[in-house]
Amino acid sequence: MVKSVVNGITTYFAGRHYQVEVDGGDTTTRKYYAAGGQIIAVRSFSWQSLAQLLAAALILLSLALTLFRRGLRRYESGSAIQVQV
Repeated sequence: MVKSVVNGITTYFAGRHYQVEVDGGDTTTRKYYAAGGQIIAVRSFSWQSLAQLLAAALILLSLALTLFRRGLRRYESGSAIQVQV
C-alpha cells in the first residue's frame, strides 16, 4: 500500500485499481475497472454523497405519495355515481 499526502488530503493506493482518499472527516473510495490495460470505469463512493442521495429520494417519495393521496381523494368522491341499465 502506498500513502500520498497532497495539500492535506491523504490518499492510500492499494494497487492500480483501488484508492481511498481522506480529507479531514470525509472519506472517498474509488475503484477503477480496466479492460485491455486501459481504465474504462471509475466507481466513487462517499458517505456524504450517499446521505444526499437518500435525502433526495425521501423528498421525492413523500411528494409522490402526497400527490397520489390528493388525486385519490379527489376522484374517489366522484366514483359513487350509480349507472342503471
